[in-house]
Amino acid sequence: MVQVGEAHISLARSLAEAVRVEMDEKGITAADELQQSILEEKSEMAETKNSQIPLHELKTGQCGIVVHVGGKGPAKRRMMDMGLVPGSEVEVVRVAPLGDPIEFTVKGYSLSLRRSEASNIKVEISE
Repeated sequence: MVQVGEAHISLARSLAEAVRVEMDEKGITAADELQQSILEEKSEMAETKNSQIPLHELKTGQCGIVVHVGGKGPAKRRMMDMGLVPGSEVEVVRVAPLGDPIEFTVKGYSLSLRRSEASNIKVEISE
């Protein structure tokens, strides 16, 4: 990938190998800057992915803060009507012996969801 202004252009390896880069006055090449930028982006993406998990992955007694409610149409609306909105704290109370359903406490009341429903909700684990 080569960045030209704001555009990113994908080059075949044979073309990319033919490109020569000059160092600026600091001794840093554009390729070095691009590589550093890519590493920073990957690091930020990894942090975001690691800190957000599906609701069904919380263990009994763990709490999480709702970050995103997925799904479409009536299913998403139903989740939000039950209090599962971004910023809400959710605690896992217990899990059925076979893992489905899962009981949560949200805004002071109990709520049971199937694992498939809980998988559409992303949370950050709270301390």
